[in-house]
Amino acid sequence: MTTTVLPLSGASQVTLRYRIDIAPGTRFIADEARDEPATVSLYLQRRGDNWSARGAYASYRWYVPPRGVIPLSPGEHNVTIRFDEAWTNVHGQSNRDDPAGYATALRETSRIGIAFGSAALRSHGVFATGAATFTLLHLGIR
Repeated sequence: MTTTVLPLSGASQVTLRYRIDIAPGTRFIADEARDEPATVSLYLQRRGDNWSARGAYASYRWYVPPRGVIPLSPGEHNVTIRFDEAWTNVHGQSNRDDPAGYATALRETSRIGIAFGSAALRSHGVFATGAATFTLLHLGIR
C-alpha cells in the first residue's frame, strides 16, 4: 500500500494507526521468512526509484527503525516514528552511515508505503491462513 506525499524534508514524524480483524485460528505468515513473525512497517520512497536497489538506488527507499516493525496481531495498533531516528535503506545501511542519501530521499520523497513482510525482509509479503482484514485508520505526517 502506498500513497503520494510531498517531500518530507520539513516533517518531523509519521504516525500509523490501524486495526486488524481476523477469524479465529487465523495466523499471519511472512512469504519469504516463514520462521519469522509476519510484520507491518512503513517506508518512504524517493522520486525516480527504479526498484533495482543497485548503486545509488539502494538509498531511494528507507525503512523505519526496528522499533517500528510490528508483528501482525489482531486489534488496534499505533506507532509514531520520527524522521531523525535511524532509518535504513534497502540494504540495511543506516541513515547515520549515508546521511546524504537519506537527506536527498527526504527532499525528493514521492511516496510513503506500508510494507508487509518480516523484520529481515520487510516488503516481501505476508499471507493469512484465514479471513483477515487490515484497516488503515490514520496515516499522518507532521
